[in-house]
Amino acid sequence: MAAAWRRLGGLAAAALVMATAAPSGEAAPQDSNDFVIVDCRLPPKTRKLGTQHIYQVAGQLIRTPAKDCEIRGGEYTLDDPGSYAGAIKRWTGPAEGGDPQAQTNLGALYERSNPPDYAQAASWYKKASDLNFAPAEIALGELYELGRGVPKDPVQALNLYRKASGISGKALDYIEPATDAQKPQQQGAAPPTTSSAAAPPSIEIVYPLATAGSDQTKLRVRAAATSSTLVGRIVAHADIKEATADG
Repeated sequence: MAAAWRRLGGLAAAALVMATAAPSGEAAPQDSNDFVIVDCRLPPKTRKLGTQHIYQVAGQLIRTPAKDCEIRGGEYTLDDPGSYAGAIKRWTGPAEGGDPQAQTNLGALYERSNPPDYAQAASWYKKASDLNFAPAEIALGELYELGRGVPKDPVQALNLYRKASGISGKALDYIEPATDAQKPQQQGAAPPTTSSAAAPPSIEIVYPLATAGSDQTKLRVRAAATSSTLVGRIVAHADIKEATADG
């Protein structure tokens, strides 16, 4: 009886193998990762010089599918958390969970990747900016200023910079562009000739609207309401080593 059960067990095992085997002529299924192109370092070569000296040299570095690298005994990087792709993978979970710092980090990674993905960067900066996270507001403002991943919008950029700096009040809705006479000189361009000495450094008021007729104002901003907060910048024809602001 025991012998009969053993024979039956053998037949059952054979039937199971036949049932699970791939049909004749069909290749066994392969892992899609086998076709990923990787930087593969092949095994070192053993060389012989003359009749006695035997030494090894570093293996060749090639780009080949992962499976080809494996069967040739090569080595390749399976996971690199320090790469941009690895870092994006690591920060995506916390960012999707609503962490503004993670969202800002993810935006920076997309912005600095090669090639950069400015649209994705702006999207993640926007999520963190909506949570009033100042670093994201500054980063998003720069994208608006340069027109990367979003339409170029200097007004929106300035509003984001103001928000990140803690400046309250009504958002700006218009910036008057500088005239040709008011635009700063490009680097290397000859300074304009004038009979008088170079103008001394001055403070240029950016917000609120500067007094009409001020020849020092290169950028004038219109706001619906005026607050006690002033935003300005220093205009000078030479380097300034020190600036002091009083009350």
